[in-house]
Amino acid sequence: MGRLIACFFGTGLVPFAPGTVGTVAAMAPCAAAFLARPDWNGWLPVRLAALALALACSAACVLLAPAAEARAGRRDPPEVTVDEAAGSYLAVGLAPPLDPLILFPVLFVAFRALDILKPSGIRRLQKLPSGWGVLMDDLAAGAASAAAAWCIYAAAG
Repeated sequence: MGRLIACFFGTGLVPFAPGTVGTVAAMAPCAAAFLARPDWNGWLPVRLAALALALACSAACVLLAPAAEARAGRRDPPEVTVDEAAGSYLAVGLAPPLDPLILFPVLFVAFRALDILKPSGIRRLQKLPSGWGVLMDDLAAGAASAAAAWCIYAAAG
């Protein structure tokens, strides 16, 4: 069961771009829920659920990633995608009240770009010990993605 959770219910086992697949698997239900809710106040339960899921996925990552790293013989193996889910859920939970048709593409592109490129301090977070190093770069990418969405929201007035 731990391996299934660490690979975010199989998304980490796809042969191409498992992190992207994990991100889509986490964000797609959130996007559908946002689209089903007509206004910002209706999104509050979705945002709170996303934050709760970010916390649950974070705990799972810290607990399960060390065993996955030992099995793979490397740090942050690509099959561990519960970290991408945690970062994606954090981005959704911190997101501004943008139209979901704008919000989710922004969050997705920003998150994947930051997770892949790992600019400045994000890359350094991977050096944290054990599961924390697997997790923290994705949480930073999620928070920065939400910040980018807030910048767009502020610019749009």
